Amino acid sequence: MGSSGPTVLAVDDQQTNLEILTALLNSSGYRVVMATDGQEALDVLRQRSQEVQAIFLDRIIPKMTGLGVLEKIKADPGLQSIPVIRQTSADAMHEVLEGRQAGASY
Repeated sequence: MGSSGPTVLAVDDQQTNLEILTALLNSSGYRVVMATDGQEALDVLRQRSQEVQAIFLDRIIPKMTGLGVLEKIKADPGLQSIPVIRQTSADAMHEVLEGRQAGASY
């Protein structure tokens, strides 16, 4: 969608957030695939793991929390090397630490 550069997966249940993130990433040369819930994110990753270079993962999403998705990614040998950047409006230190302990890149 809009670029032929590296592919990233954007996971968020808010359409506006996906549109903003996609526009920013496209303008920086990335190709974006999207998912709106945890299960869809895992399905996309299993189908496209060879092309996804990074994941932008919202903390609160339907069907599985962002933390739950992160834990499944890091437990899967075929996915665990993909960097995961957690997106959250929460600024509590325990939220940041929780993600880091589960394997998030940030």
